[in-house]
Amino acid sequence: MDALGKRKSRPFRTMKTARIADLTTSLNMANERIGATSQDIILQNQKTAAAIKEGADEENRSRTSTPAGIPAQSLAALRDESVAKIEEVKTNVSASRHGQQRS
Repeated sequence: MDALGKRKSRPFRTMKTARIADLTTSLNMANERIGATSQDIILQNQKTAAAIKEGADEENRSRTSTPAGIPAQSLAALRDESVAKIEEVKTNVSASRHGQQRS
């Protein structure tokens, strides 16, 4: 290459180097944004999983606990007594209706 050719290629190389540096900077910025977004997604997934687990734990606690701390055996006895009384009322109503129809 002659002296004139070398002088013409220098600005081209400088432009190429500047363009490469510019593209590298842009690429690094894009990678940082993508990395931040990935971290945000990971953190949000972790928060969501923790909230779901807390909801499931709360549901399990509500299933196993009784209102106002009443023992489960007492509630079962109360339920059985209520069912028996309801059946007794049903029987009485049914008997009274049959008695009224016969009159």
